[in-house]
Amino acid sequence: MDRVPEFWSWLVHQAGLENIKLPQEIYDELADKSTVKADRDELAVWVDHSEIRPVILLGEEPDMDHVSRVTYNGYTPNPTDADLIKIGRRSDSCLLCFKRYRQSNSCYNRRF
Repeated sequence: MDRVPEFWSWLVHQAGLENIKLPQEIYDELADKSTVKADRDELAVWVDHSEIRPVILLGEEPDMDHVSRVTYNGYTPNPTDADLIKIGRRSDSCLLCFKRYRQSNSCYNRRF
């Protein structure tokens, strides 16, 4: 992060302009809050900073019907618990869903 600080400033600036946002599911993976704070990597600490988090987070909740559609049609029609764990806390499905439905309608619902 110290190697190209301009990039991180640019990223925050773009997030403030609503050009770049992280869905909660992706943010949770990056912030890695399951790890002791002292053991988290530099990116996890940065993204969880009190000035960064509110700017970079997407203020929308996933539409679980769309996420389920992506999971069951894109990964496997009858996932086992092990499959769902392998897919990962649905973040992949949420991200794919966001890309799939965002162009016409969002698979997320804005929080107001």
